Amino acid sequence: MKCENITKILNNLDKMWSSEFDIWIRLYERKKEINETIEWRNRIAHGEESNTTNVTLHSISNKFRIACKLVDFLEKLCDLTWETRRSLENVITTKKPSTVK
Repeated sequence: MKCENITKILNNLDKMWSSEFDIWIRLYERKKEINETIEWRNRIAHGEESNTTNVTLHSISNKFRIACKLVDFLEKLCDLTWETRRSLENVITTKKPSTVK
């Protein structure tokens, strides 16, 4: 899935996730690398191996590392958000109402 589609899905779930993802993919040209991985996959899957001349063991290894970082980032993004929300819920539910004087 290309970065634009991931951004749209994240935006539908949580606009902050989408913004964080946008920042993350711009670092170190990750967007280009992720989109290129998808292009390679699609070309190979559709029998267009001749259009993938830059696919080498080294380049695939590099793309795999980036894909793993993407999964880690998304996992941390979701965990962080849920942890924050849980913390806020705990504060809200344990807070005693103030007494009116």
